[in-house]
Amino acid sequence: MTTIRLKCVFALILIVIASIGPFPIASPIGAFVALFRPRWFKTLVDNIYRNSRQNPTLPDSSGASDGNPGRKKNLASAVARLQLLSAMIVFMLLDIGPIPTVSLIALFIVIFRPQWFLTLIKRVYGEQ
Repeated sequence: MTTIRLKCVFALILIVIASIGPFPIASPIGAFVALFRPRWFKTLVDNIYRNSRQNPTLPDSSGASDGNPGRKKNLASAVARLQLLSAMIVFMLLDIGPIPTVSLIALFIVIFRPQWFLTLIKRVYGEQ
């Protein structure tokens, strides 16, 4: 496992421990990412997926033959951001319980690097 992934696993284990109780930590961070698309998160995901078999180049589904492919990408990114934000709000409500769901899902993502998460992040960030 790469150094960045080990650091993420350690940080997520601390977040899991800190999230036990009424104040979720990871789901508000996910909502922040959905709303503001910080560059540091995209860089972190790129570093986690670097040299991964799950990181093939995704085909361009932007509809480049359309008259305005940039607008279509922006719309797809906005839809993905809204979906992610909605999921984080639901997870905030679930995380109030005794099991910190989002932190455990994030731990799974860092360890196994599933393709669906990389695809989601590429949709959320669009061409940024």
